[in-house]
Amino acid sequence: MAFQVKLRRALALLAFSLGAAALHAQSIPGYDPAAPVFVKVDEANAIPARATLPEPGKPGEFPRLIFTPAELSRFRDRLNESAPGKAALATLCSMAKNGLGEPIVFPSIEDTVANLANRLHEKLSNRAQILAFAYALDGDRACALKAREILLGYAERYAAYPRHAGRNKSDSSKVFFQRLSEAMWLIPLIEACDYLYAGDVLSADDKRLIETKLIRPAILEIRRSTSVDEIAQRARSHPDWRTFTPPPASRGTYSNWVNFYSAATLLAGALLDDRDLVDLAAADFREAIATGIGDDGMWGEGAIGYQLFAMNAITTGFEAAAHQGLDLWNVCDGRFKQLFDSPLRYAYPDGTLPGVNDSGRAELGTWQTMVYDYGYLRYRDPAYATIINRSPRQLFDSESIYTPAQFFAPLTIPAVPAVGSALFRSLGYGILRDPSKYALLDYGPHGGTHGHFDKLNLILFGSAPGSVGDELGGEPVMHGYADPLHAEWTRQTIAHNTMAVDGESQAATEGKLLIFADTPRFKAMRAESVESYPGVWLDRTVITTPDLVIDLYLGRSLTAHTWDRTFRYAGKLSALAGATGEPAPLGTHAGYQHLKAFAPNPATGTWRGEWTMKAGIFQAVVAGAPAQQIILARGPDQEDVALARQQGTAASFAAVYRLTAWPNAVGSIRWIAPGDADQPAVLEVTQENGIRTLVIIAHAAGPWTAAGWTSDARVLCVQQQNEKIDGLLAGGTFARQEKFDFHQDTAGIYPLGK
Repeated sequence: MAFQVKLRRALALLAFSLGAAALHAQSIPGYDPAAPVFVKVDEANAIPARATLPEPGKPGEFPRLIFTPAELSRFRDRLNESAPGKAALATLCSMAKNGLGEPIVFPSIEDTVANLANRLHEKLSNRAQILAFAYALDGDRACALKAREILLGYAERYAAYPRHAGRNKSDSSKVFFQRLSEAMWLIPLIEACDYLYAGDVLSADDKRLIETKLIRPAILEIRRSTSVDEIAQRARSHPDWRTFTPPPASRGTYSNWVNFYSAATLLAGALLDDRDLVDLAAADFREAIATGIGDDGMWGEGAIGYQLFAMNAITTGFEAAAHQGLDLWNVCDGRFKQLFDSPLRYAYPDGTLPGVNDSGRAELGTWQTMVYDYGYLRYRDPAYATIINRSPRQLFDSESIYTPAQFFAPLTIPAVPAVGSALFRSLGYGILRDPSKYALLDYGPHGGTHGHFDKLNLILFGSAPGSVGDELGGEPVMHGYADPLHAEWTRQTIAHNTMAVDGESQAATEGKLLIFADTPRFKAMRAESVESYPGVWLDRTVITTPDLVIDLYLGRSLTAHTWDRTFRYAGKLSALAGATGEPAPLGTHAGYQHLKAFAPNPATGTWRGEWTMKAGIFQAVVAGAPAQQIILARGPDQEDVALARQQGTAASFAAVYRLTAWPNAVGSIRWIAPGDADQPAVLEVTQENGIRTLVIIAHAAGPWTAAGWTSDARVLCVQQQNEKIDGLLAGGTFARQEKFDFHQDTAGIYPLGK
């Protein structure tokens, strides 16, 4: 069975590589490969930003990486001017002096090779930086001598560590099992050297030993090439490689790991006054800025945790470069600033950030966003003030943080305009936003090695009146890469709020945005995918009204399939409390093996699911359909899940989402017509206050007539209460019925109203 599954998936992937899936999809009734795109949203345009750089250090003086001696003196004074600054300094000194009398114990080679000492190596590296920085700030020589002991101890041992691998089978290193971790371990050690080099703590022999037995061998291990060989190779490919910047890419495609290699290399080159190492790292950083950031200002891997991760490494390298007189902050007209700006448009209203792909839900105002101190320091953008004031204040290295906080007195928070809907075109994230709702549709690129098989996945955030709100339905729990659940569940289609076909996960592919409409009261987005499965067309439309989220998800094919539509939200599903019988795995692979499901229930009529969660009671009201079933299940992280299942050549799923604290409860939801090649899909939603909403989805271009309306819109949403008509028209020029007539000269997106 397992072999058959792998063979079937391999054949499907081969079909995609040959373009067979897209060609097959062209024959699916209703699919229009030439469907135009209509977008109406106020998109943030990147404004070239000029960073203000520090004065470079003088030749031969130390420190020279994060501070010059003059800067360090001013920084010490600033720390002592405020209570938070004094507290941060006291914490650093306390951490440094704690255990000064205890011997330094290095992990054995055996434990290192077995990857049993990773945490101990990390603690030793960070401790060296803490000791050395405390010495630089308060002059306690005992701290300096202890830092020296760690540096010399590693210099004496580094050559003896054999290269070895670990859970990341594609990489290896010496102290750690991969070069990313090796670089993250090396950076604090280099910073420790920087704070010790100016005095007499390190002798000339000590410095020579650290350079030749630790820093240079570690850089060679990380880069896997000597600087001489790298320079020769780069000179062959581009004679001006030391100053060349690639043209900016519209879509980011650069590994966040390389930024840590570059940061370690640049710090090493700056410390050792090795311009070749500095230039090699600078060339890599220029490529990272030009090709790692998309036009939408997001890091190309599409995982916000990795964006913040990359920003910390880049900032460390940029600061060290600036102190050598090398300007990287202003590469590509200050493109790096977009990485600071884009999370502000991406964030939920509560300041957390959706964890799409291999990223847990992040937060503005944690250790990850201490890096905003340097965004403000260099770009002076007051929009960062709130994040800086909320983020921790620390001076020591930890969790990939290699730069101390810079601001200890609270910054003035400016009046900032409310953030509206946002379209991140490079990543393919459409976000509809109003005061109570946030809906993110992921239609774009797969996300590389960190991508999930979840095209057209929908993430929701909501708030009841008077509350901040919370995530209603997000990504599945992010399990570590070594945990089997990461591959078997977290990345699989069925774990996301999208559609799976025939019990298989989608292919790694990219969808197409068709509609993105941001009007004052009604907002809509529609996207499709024709390469998620061979010969299958997936088409999803999401609309927000003042008090509802309406979701129409269509599947079409020439051959019959089993279509599973996941409803997985936070909190407890009340229907599961009354489920009877013994649950059993829903399948054998593709995540289904981790769903413990109860016997299916018919859902030819309306089904209502209620999840009790932090934000309140969340309700998903699902329209009935012929032979439709609802399967209740519990996932591996004890999440309560409902699956709507249909079978045949077509599937039409429709749902309305709402917090029960929102006004105007849903009375009914029904398909007037599920749609086909010639006729639009028509959904009707009624609310208890008499509001009737029609959503009409057209497949083919040109005029159509349905539910009493005639139009040429690709998406028409009409809301009627008594004689009042409201809504939006997307992708057309007109809409009319007996008592309403709306016309425009060109196809576009227009609000309706009467």
